[in-house]
Amino acid sequence: MAVCEPCDLSPDDQLRYRVIVEWWMTLETPDDYGRTTGEVLDQIRVQVSACLSTRPRNLDEAEHLTAKALMLIACGHENI
Repeated sequence: MAVCEPCDLSPDDQLRYRVIVEWWMTLETPDDYGRTTGEVLDQIRVQVSACLSTRPRNLDEAEHLTAKALMLIACGHENI
């Protein structure tokens, strides 16, 4: 499924947006959750969605939260 970037973003920000959305779209099964849980990732996903849907879009925070999710998957520490 293709990701449609919002028209209100610069080309660079459209790329950032697409990378974030595509990364979250890859998490489909509990096997993808690594050392954390679906519940923890769902909470972060909700925050990321809010960052991407607000105006102006908060891509910096969405990237930060996505990186946190990746660290939780890899390490399993919730105090990151």
